[in-house]
Amino acid sequence: MKTVLKTTFANLRAHRSRLLLSSLAIVLATAFVAGTFMFTGAMRSALSDTFSQDLGSADVVVTAPDEGEISDEVAADVAQTPGVGEAHHRVARYQPGALYLPSGPVSSATIVSVASTPELGWPQIIEGQLPNEPGETVLDQVTAQRSGLGVGDTVAVGLDGTDSSAQERQTLRIVGLVDPGDGPQYADSSFLGMTTAQVQAITDDRGSAMILATGDDSASAQRLAGHVGSAVGPDYEVVTAEKYASGQVSSGGTASVTMVLLAFAGIALFVAAIVIANTFSILVAQRTREMALLRCVGATRRQVFVSVLAESAMVGLAGSLAGVALGYGLTSLVGTVLSAALTTFPFGTVTLSVPAVVVPLVVGVTVTVAAAVLPARAATRIPPVAALRDQAGHAPRTGRVRIGIATVLVIAGASALAVGGLVMSSTQGFAVVFAGCAAAFIGVLLAAPVLVPPLARLIGAVFARLLGTPGRLAALNAVRNPRRAAATTAALMVGVTLISVLSVGAASTRATVNAQLDETFPVDYMVRAESGIPAEVVAEVRDLPSLSETTVVHSTTTKVQGHEIGITGYHPQQLAAVTSQLPDIADLRPGEVVLYSSLADQLGLEAGDSLELTGSNADTATLTVSAILGHKAAPEAAFVTQRDLARLFPDAPLVGVFAEAAPDAEPAQVSAALDEVAAGHDVTVSGTAETRATYTRTLDSVLGVTTAMLAVAMVIAVLGIANTLTLSVIERTRESGLLRALGLTRGQLRAALAAEAALLALIGTLLGAILGIVFGWAAISSMLGSSFEVVLAVPWLRLAGLTAAAVAAALLAAVLPARRAARTSVVAALADE
Repeated sequence: MKTVLKTTFANLRAHRSRLLLSSLAIVLATAFVAGTFMFTGAMRSALSDTFSQDLGSADVVVTAPDEGEISDEVAADVAQTPGVGEAHHRVARYQPGALYLPSGPVSSATIVSVASTPELGWPQIIEGQLPNEPGETVLDQVTAQRSGLGVGDTVAVGLDGTDSSAQERQTLRIVGLVDPGDGPQYADSSFLGMTTAQVQAITDDRGSAMILATGDDSASAQRLAGHVGSAVGPDYEVVTAEKYASGQVSSGGTASVTMVLLAFAGIALFVAAIVIANTFSILVAQRTREMALLRCVGATRRQVFVSVLAESAMVGLAGSLAGVALGYGLTSLVGTVLSAALTTFPFGTVTLSVPAVVVPLVVGVTVTVAAAVLPARAATRIPPVAALRDQAGHAPRTGRVRIGIATVLVIAGASALAVGGLVMSSTQGFAVVFAGCAAAFIGVLLAAPVLVPPLARLIGAVFARLLGTPGRLAALNAVRNPRRAAATTAALMVGVTLISVLSVGAASTRATVNAQLDETFPVDYMVRAESGIPAEVVAEVRDLPSLSETTVVHSTTTKVQGHEIGITGYHPQQLAAVTSQLPDIADLRPGEVVLYSSLADQLGLEAGDSLELTGSNADTATLTVSAILGHKAAPEAAFVTQRDLARLFPDAPLVGVFAEAAPDAEPAQVSAALDEVAAGHDVTVSGTAETRATYTRTLDSVLGVTTAMLAVAMVIAVLGIANTLTLSVIERTRESGLLRALGLTRGQLRAALAAEAALLALIGTLLGAILGIVFGWAAISSMLGSSFEVVLAVPWLRLAGLTAAAVAAALLAAVLPARRAARTSVVAALADE
């Protein structure tokens, strides 16, 4: 074993430059893992501090199952428990009540009972005192300053929301101004603290209830919790305040954040494993004679195997240690940026916890060693006689068993995608689609040595035409070792596939949602009133500069063949200006009518038939049915031109104004302007512009964040290309020298290596994009297909940008290997062993 370790250290010293890029892959992957634990740990620490603020100096918390009520008798039992100093029965109504201010405005309020003495330490008293009897309250300092209130003023509190009548409101006198802290339960509303009896008098139900108990220093918090638990019985949950705050943090989603981030870290590790396996495979092939000589001098197969694994373990350990350090630095930087950009972002101090150090080290070393197992096993099969000949230049063939397994997986995966995406319901369908994606992807990875050569020849033919000799050399080198090329492209294919899935999923979701909105509500904004919209409101809407086009709608009811139907009149040209989603109505001409399918079925009419209408002035008109709208749950209604409606129903009220937002208008500001116009009138404002914008912002944000996290895997994949090229340059030193001797210039050699890198990147992105489009379509179909008609949208521009970025990164990765190859002299290259 001592000899094995000496050999391992010697190999590491001799080949440290060759292992550098592999180490970087592990550094980045383990930095992601370490950063995940540090990031969520800092968040959890900050949230724990936040959630524990309103517990004050309490040592024990008593709660009822499912946030049920706690009686006053139980509170009395807790107060009389030996070791308890004080006990406070807290009742909170976190669902906002209504605070009626003397100045007129209404503010949502969180109503919480507070202790009458300051020993609990919460809320912090800024001025005055805590409430001690009914009719008293404390108000948060921010609301007091904003409303001009102070100690001694009065406020009215509503029973339930802003619709409380004056008789249901209770007037309370402010006896103190307080700071309740920055807990999320108090962030979005005013804070009102009062006695427990007062909260119970104001609210119909007791809301969320708990008992906070402080100890008299005669026992630890854990022991005190045991005493209190015995006093209240098994029907209540008794925990320490620290454990209660931790539970609140866990339910707040930090565990989910950790799992999501670790999933992306796992992707980065998977890509790193591919890079490492490829690296050690090349190193083993390059050291064939060296290992054969070791066998000649007495090294056993086991010793060679252990030597390679020990080498990988040391590389993994060094890379993981560096990854932990990098993760610490990046997490601190990200936390600083987020805290500065988002003032409400919960982020504490970044610490090197045991999981944040141990887990990345164990995972990094394990992944590196596991990736090196197959190359190490291949090293044991090198016979001693290999020392007597040149290094093997023949690439291993892809076995039939491997191809057979790949074929079965691809067929099974494709079948699962089809069934899950088109046949099954959303939850079950998505699970089947996910399994199908995994099977198909693994199948493609296994079949990559067969898929890559024809793609390389196809794309290489273009390179040969464009670049000449360098292009032909690049194509030949790319297919010389199919397994190596497949492993190199596989690392990139992982990241591209996932980004493509997300891109297609986001674009398809946006297109599907927009199509659904267009079907149900195809106009940016609608101002409507059943009894008619006042003329001044119509004028103000039309004068808004944030609206580019408007049209008015008149409507009334009449009877046709005994059925009461709605008749709506439009200006066809104006309607066409505000929407392109109602072509059948916008193309109406005088003398025509469009019917919903429900009304057409009731009247037995089809397109081309005639419909006779009798107006309110006894005039009649025979209209031709120009179209029938098949709409889900459509009313029995008809659409005519405004001219025909005015002729038959001159008194039909103006019930709606349809508007299109200006191209540069902000939807939220347009909605606010319309709401201001509608204030004081019996009209409603609705529309899809703000909804569309919200969906777009949300999807873009999710896509941006996930793409940024997947960028780590992409960087690792590019390092894999650089590593492969570097090792290939070393492996082909004599070949490069021979080509130079035959007339290949340094520039042509650099161009050949750059073209080879670009070729591998194109193959990886092409396969990844194709898989991503298919997987994205299947996933969206399984999730939305049962409720909506899914619209497949492929963001070709984004995918093209992704391809260009991958090729550019590959070209950048080829700079140093190409520079090394070009700088090696012809004589030195020909003399290389």
